[in-house]
Amino acid sequence: MIIDFITEGKSVYIEGTDVASGLQGTSLFSYFGNTFNGEGDDMNVQDLAGVPGTFADPIVVDYQYFSESDYGVDELGAASAGICIQSQDTKGRVTYWDGPDGTYRAMMSSILFGSIIDGSGINNKAFLLSRYYSFLKILPVSVDPPNSPSNEIVLKNYPNPFSASTLISYSIPTYHNNISLEIFDIKGRKVKEFSSLQQDGTIIWDGSDHFGNKVSNGIYFYKFQGTDSGVHKMIYIK
Repeated sequence: MIIDFITEGKSVYIEGTDVASGLQGTSLFSYFGNTFNGEGDDMNVQDLAGVPGTFADPIVVDYQYFSESDYGVDELGAASAGICIQSQDTKGRVTYWDGPDGTYRAMMSSILFGSIIDGSGINNKAFLLSRYYSFLKILPVSVDPPNSPSNEIVLKNYPNPFSASTLISYSIPTYHNNISLEIFDIKGRKVKEFSSLQQDGTIIWDGSDHFGNKVSNGIYFYKFQGTDSGVHKMIYIK
């Protein structure tokens, strides 16, 4: 089934501490552009860092096992693929490949995503997952809670965190006059406003203020003026 996804030009992510040692030599392994460099039994994984110049840069996080690791996290190399995450010993742990001639995208991870420990700032699983999504060209899926009211205002943005720009999508079921969306910095100062909006639509924010200047890295908040939509948070990283 995985090969069917790949041959149809879709994206595939696969992980497991023994994923490379288990798949090496199989027809599937070649689809990830990897090499198997070892069982990882000479050094446990204590922390992880995004490789400079890749979509995982500049994230740095700790890994759950520390000195209690079972020393069994495979070491990955890159035949056609690239390495985007290394452990503290500069061993490859996550690889990515834009397939032959860009026909599909694939990622292989010998670290367990759920075992990453969130740090401060952008050093967290949410930020890393947004980078994974961006590379794999997968839009995150939002599942509404059961029995959610049909007249609820919908307001969200993707990607978040973002660097170049973020797409803010919204839907207001009840008509409001002079709909506007305001963006504030962490000190509560308004840095941008989008006015005369329709009831449903999208806004692209490129991180610029009223005067067209790029704002500083950090946390920003956005909300509709004159509605009960609540305040939403996003993170801007140059």
